Amino acid sequence: MHRFALLLAFPLIVAGCSQTPISGGGTVQSDLDQVAFFNEFPTLLFSAAGEACNGPGDVLVREDPGTLRCEVLPDPPSAAALILGYDGTIEDLPKYVIAFDTETRPNGYIVRNEAYIRVPQMDGGELRIKTPDRRRARDIRQIFTAAGGTMIAAPAE
Repeated sequence: MHRFALLLAFPLIVAGCSQTPISGGGTVQSDLDQVAFFNEFPTLLFSAAGEACNGPGDVLVREDPGTLRCEVLPDPPSAAALILGYDGTIEDLPKYVIAFDTETRPNGYIVRNEAYIRVPQMDGGELRIKTPDRRRARDIRQIFTAAGGTMIAAPAE
């Protein structure tokens, strides 16, 4: 039952990343990144997240077993606004990103989630824009809990 709930929730989270940022230029920091502790490796969480990243233009990136990134192309008007508003490039389009990163601890695993908009820059760098989204934060907390995690406070950056 938990797997079914996770599979239903992830597409909604990914779709929720498709909001155009409401802030001005520069990187916007969010205090809404989520962190949870898992006694065992969160296989169910990573499986559900991977299965949910399957829409047109979605790219699933797995650099190692403990990381997962779903990159979603914005619609053309949003991409144009991001490129123009944040000095982006048309050679490498902006993407909405939802990422999970696992850190092994002696007694379990710490999983961090963050969502941002990545805007590749003309100089070859990238700009990461984080927009506060309390609904996404709430949904990720529910997903972490359903996958067997215990929420912990995110360390200050």
